[in-house]
Amino acid sequence: MSREASLFQALTATDRLGDLLPVLHHHAVSAVEGRSSILFQFNRTGDALQATSAFGVEHLPPDPWPAGMVPDALFRAEKPQFAADVARLIRGASEHLGTQTAVLVPLTQMQKPMGVLVIGCDTLPSAPQMSQAASVGHAFALALERAHATGEADLQMQLRELLQVFSRDVSSTTLSA
Repeated sequence: MSREASLFQALTATDRLGDLLPVLHHHAVSAVEGRSSILFQFNRTGDALQATSAFGVEHLPPDPWPAGMVPDALFRAEKPQFAADVARLIRGASEHLGTQTAVLVPLTQMQKPMGVLVIGCDTLPSAPQMSQAASVGHAFALALERAHATGEADLQMQLRELLQVFSRDVSSTTLSA
């Protein structure tokens, strides 16, 4: 089975982000023959990225990554970039990743930045490997957007149910008065 087919299978096998993220991280690391990966997602204000999941690291970096430190070209080009010294971009990243170098994969949905996947690797990946990393980035973006949409739909349903209960209670109170 091709890597892309395996990614599609993973995306359609489950809608639980907790089950999907480890599989996607494994694909990311395998794509560039790396060691580890960390998913950073933008906070609500968009001024920082927070580590939210990882593969091959002991613990997530606790400090946010200031959005201003993300290379400008990363989201403009929407292509993975190789970072020869990832510690210059993300404080403490090389200690967490176990490598000095990394591939930065932009995560976007409809050209809106969502986050950055950082894959620790020892050598500069080939062009086909960078292309595979981009495909994995698209899979991460789809999984994150689907989880967000599911959460929004669940919230809408709960609000509707709450309004129905409230309306019934108000109606029964009004009728009995």
